[in-house]
Amino acid sequence: LDNSQSGLIAANGGIAIEARQVDNRAGEISSTSKVAVNAREQLDNRGGKVIGDSGLRLTVQRLLNQAKGVLAGRDGLSLDGGELFNGDGGRLDSQNSLSVSLGGVLDNQGGALVSEGSLTARAARLDNR
Repeated sequence: LDNSQSGLIAANGGIAIEARQVDNRAGEISSTSKVAVNAREQLDNRGGKVIGDSGLRLTVQRLLNQAKGVLAGRDGLSLDGGELFNGDGGRLDSQNSLSVSLGGVLDNQGGALVSEGSLTARAARLDNR
């Protein structure tokens, strides 16, 4: 799925995306309801936004969220997968709970994991410099 270069996927209802790869570089996927993205290989959100007002659920093998990428689930954000690269101003944000569970690396150099509720981060390796 290619939603890059100012692409927009928006809905008042829920959004569910299932694809091998999702390219959302400088694009936006947003809903006033829930958003679920299942990218079997990779979600590239460098400079992009994925926002679910009623919650954001991400299941991805590899997530690139650098270059001020924004992942926001106001009513909760969960990420399950392999690797997260969240540097260079990347941000995961929730006004409720934020849960990250990865089998590989969580690289948060220069990035932010922000929750106004609980925050849980599990990874084989965490780099939070």
